[in-house]
Amino acid sequence: MFEDCEPNVPNLLTLYFTKSNNILIKTAPLLDLKAGIEELKYVNKIHIVAVQNEVKELLWEIEKNYEGFVTIASVNIEKDKVTLVETI
Repeated sequence: MFEDCEPNVPNLLTLYFTKSNNILIKTAPLLDLKAGIEELKYVNKIHIVAVQNEVKELLWEIEKNYEGFVTIASVNIEKDKVTLVETI
């Protein structure tokens, strides 16, 4: 959960949005997607980054006051190719 991490991003969102309307957060792959969407409220897109089928990072695009569908995009980087998948 984001609230268990430092810094506590959900508590700081109001401050962050005074500086920018768009925020990108990089996290470890252990965070639950559904819980993260609920905690961060304004998630526009989640990028799942994998290397040779092992998820390495999650990237969370957050847009001030966004209330639409969350798009999930994944990329798998292998030795000889890159596979991209995007879903809603």
